[in-house]
Amino acid sequence: MSKHPLSDTYRSMLGRCYYKPGPSYKNYGGKGVYVCDRWRVKRVGFRAFIADMGPKPTPQHTLDRIDRDGPYSPENCRWATRRDQMLNTSRTVTVEFDGVLYKTAELAEKYGISQSLVASRAKAGLTFEQVISRHHLEPGYVHMAAIIAKSAAMNWARTHCGRGHELAGDNLAFRSNGQRVCRKCVAMAQHRYRERLRSKG
Repeated sequence: MSKHPLSDTYRSMLGRCYYKPGPSYKNYGGKGVYVCDRWRVKRVGFRAFIADMGPKPTPQHTLDRIDRDGPYSPENCRWATRRDQMLNTSRTVTVEFDGVLYKTAELAEKYGISQSLVASRAKAGLTFEQVISRHHLEPGYVHMAAIIAKSAAMNWARTHCGRGHELAGDNLAFRSNGQRVCRKCVAMAQHRYRERLRSKG
């Protein structure tokens, strides 16, 4: 008779909570984590565990407690991926905006920035929009609009382009965002592009 797919999971759960010589006991049973009576009753506990949890969605899912300080019980357990468990660890840092708690790891993953950057920005008192911004926020500026305005001001203050052409008269053009550009540099770039196409052809 083949072993049930969840038997190892069930035994590991009990071992973490009650097998004192085990390496995981200090982080589970040693901290007061226990298995509910329904899942511990001899002979029927394992069947109750199977009935309550159902099969694993995928082989990558493992047993996870929703409340990290709570017991192993039907209402406090779920099948979770390694990522889900990482976001649910006691080391997870949370930040609050307008009374709503967010996990820094979730914000970092969702908006493509580092978790430490989310935490440091939140600690500095920036707004939610600033915290999740993928742009560099310079010290002394309270909003991305200020940084954009500074960049625009620097562009308008220039009298010559990077190649030394004067940004005036017929040589001055404008992008759709209002930024000034050098017509000679644009023409040179277009010429280089056409030359590359000819060399490939």
